[in-house]
Amino acid sequence: MMQPWIETENLKAYFRLGSAPYALITFNSLGFRPDEEDFWASPVVRKLDIGCVGVVAKRPNWFPAKDIEEIARRVRGVLSDYREVLAYGNSMGAYAALAHGKTLGATTTLAFSPQFSLDPALVPHDKRYQEFFRQDLNGGEAVRSLPGRSIIVYDPYQPLDREHVELIRKVGRIEEVHAPFMDHDTIRMVASSETAKVMFRAALDGDLRALRRLLKPLRRKVPIYYRSIAYRGLVIRKSAFWTSVGLRNGLQLFPQDEVLQGWSAKAN
Repeated sequence: MMQPWIETENLKAYFRLGSAPYALITFNSLGFRPDEEDFWASPVVRKLDIGCVGVVAKRPNWFPAKDIEEIARRVRGVLSDYREVLAYGNSMGAYAALAHGKTLGATTTLAFSPQFSLDPALVPHDKRYQEFFRQDLNGGEAVRSLPGRSIIVYDPYQPLDREHVELIRKVGRIEEVHAPFMDHDTIRMVASSETAKVMFRAALDGDLRALRRLLKPLRRKVPIYYRSIAYRGLVIRKSAFWTSVGLRNGLQLFPQDEVLQGWSAKAN
């Protein structure tokens, strides 16, 4: 594994050069294992040979601003030769990309299912991550300023994620790419380096039409898409039709999926 380039109390940062004409700043998501991998999205970064600063939270700490400020000057320094810098993250990492991308020198942000804040006082509707909140690290912290272009990919039918996006929308101009029925797992659409390559270029170009065209069919290649349709039919809408659509199509593509199998037995 690579050695960290910078380390603070709560964060590690890695840096690699690349031949791509742009650079990335990546922020890890909650399930990332810093003891097993250098930085989030590092396999894609290496395969595409992209210059990158990979910022890694040592624990689920939502990237405290004080630590970001510690590394900001050095990060901006190594990225200053790039005209285009894309901040990229999912969930906790998407929050950081939006909240800290501008500070670290990003020109564009691509955020999958982000939060507006971890602070319960600012987002009382969302209790999913409150166990990780620490007043001394996260109190009052939120997305306050956005890079020049901010693109958010999320499921508009996921009520908690939708409320976060509504709060972020009040901060500044954002561009939205909807991923219906992907729940909080929108990042699962990005399963290959080729997809990532096209996606990064479309985001930097601000080509939302190309981004939507790329991601829309990828939803149907992920079990969560069919689970979400079936769940909404089974539990929320009480609709036998939507339940059958999700279960039938999902089991055709993923016959060994235990969740779909279980719901199919329950529906029948």
